[in-house]
Amino acid sequence: MSSEGLALPIKPVINTTSAVVIPNGTVGAPSINFQDAKTSGMFYDTDASSVSLVIGGVKKLNIDATNVEVKTRVVLNGIAHPGPGSLQGAGILYAASDNSYGLYWRLGNNNSKDLLAQAGYFYETKTTDDTKTLMASIDTQYNEAQVVKAIVEATNTGATLASSFEIRGLFKNTDGVVTRVGALATSTITDSAWAATLEVNGTSVDLMVTGAVATTVRWKAHIIVRDTLTSVVNEEEE
Repeated sequence: MSSEGLALPIKPVINTTSAVVIPNGTVGAPSINFQDAKTSGMFYDTDASSVSLVIGGVKKLNIDATNVEVKTRVVLNGIAHPGPGSLQGAGILYAASDNSYGLYWRLGNNNSKDLLAQAGYFYETKTTDDTKTLMASIDTQYNEAQVVKAIVEATNTGATLASSFEIRGLFKNTDGVVTRVGALATSTITDSAWAATLEVNGTSVDLMVTGAVATTVRWKAHIIVRDTLTSVVNEEEE
């Protein structure tokens, strides 16, 4: 026994009906942290009135009175298929009341599985002049070919003008060089001079939209990407 006394392992238990109050902490020194990770844990952000989870002094999850904000990549494993439906059942819904948007797992011909047939990416933007504007940028897959389909709707304030575009293009990434195969297939319904198109930009495919001078145009887009990595996977190859 040393002069400092005998050290005994203690497992503290808090049993109280009152609130346990701890310091607010900071992003670099969260008030709830770990013995081997002092900069990882949880703290209260007084400036934003929010509770944050941090890893290595960096916010990864932020919760306030109205939103839950994830500040890092989310990896989803083991999401159960909810069962068949009008669209084979969306496993991840874009809106809980509308199962026509989202990711789902579909049985196709020869029992193949197509994850992206009704999946996609959703975008919104606004233009106030006739400057060509980037609405979305889609990364291409190295040494793969991809079909990019963009369905775009646009309307001005008061909906006195409206446009609908369906644009489909085939793009190939050959050793990091992206080119378009042939011409774009475009279907347009419009009573305006607005425009939408797909363009190659480095190793990405960009959806560009153009409105009109002194006109506020609200744009919405649904982009579906099909490639040889994700389009069809046969059971024998799994």
